[in-house]
Amino acid sequence: MIRAVFFDASGVLYDRARPTEEFAEEFVRAAGFVRAPDAAERARQGELRHAATIGAADYLAYWRHFLRVRGVPAGERERELLEAILAQNDRVHAKPGGRETLGGLRARGILTGAITDTMYPLASKLRWLAAAGVEGLFDVFVCSSAVGVRKPDPLIYARALAAAGVAAHEAIFVGHAVHELEGAAAVGMTTAAVYPDPGARGDYQLAALTDLLDLPPLVPAP
Repeated sequence: MIRAVFFDASGVLYDRARPTEEFAEEFVRAAGFVRAPDAAERARQGELRHAATIGAADYLAYWRHFLRVRGVPAGERERELLEAILAQNDRVHAKPGGRETLGGLRARGILTGAITDTMYPLASKLRWLAAAGVEGLFDVFVCSSAVGVRKPDPLIYARALAAAGVAAHEAIFVGHAVHELEGAAAVGMTTAAVYPDPGARGDYQLAALTDLLDLPPLVPAP
C-alpha cells in the first residue's frame, strides 16, 4: 500500500528556460569579461557548488568565485552582474499538471512531499514552488542544504520517510535524474520517472505528471 509520494522539484514541478550557469557564462562574456577559468578554478567552482548544496557554504561564495575567475573584479560591476544572474535564476515556469497531481493525491489521503537539492535558501525554493502553483500542497519538505547531504545519499530519503512516518516500501519517489531515481530505489522506494534525463528509468515511466494518478498503486479501490 502506498501512503506517500515524494517529488523532486526542479525538472519535475518547475523548470527554467535554460540552466542558470549557461545563462551566466554568456551574460558575463557579453559584458566583456572573456577570461576562461583554468581546470583548477573550475574544480574549485564545483567544490563550492557542492558545499553550498549541502549547507556547508553560501551560494553567494559560489557565484562570486564564478565571476572572479572570469575576470570580474569585486565592486559595483560584480554586484550588477550577480543581481542579473540571480534574477534569471528566479525565472521559473511550472511543469504541466503539478497542482492537479498533488491535489489529486491529497484528496485520496496520500501524503505528499518534496526531496530536493539546492544551494539556495529554503525561501528561494519555496518561492519557485509557489510560481509552479504547488504551494501549500506538501506534507513534508526535505532540502539538501538543511539536511547536509544531497541525493543520492540514503540519508536524505530516510529523513523524508521519517518525517512522513512511512516505510520505504510505502512510498513512491518521482524524479527525472538517473542518480536520484537510483538513490530512491536503493533505499526501497518505488520510483516513477517523468521528463527523464537520458538513461533515467523508474519502476514506472510517466509521459506526463498527471499520469501518476492512474498508477495502479495509487488508484483508490472501488
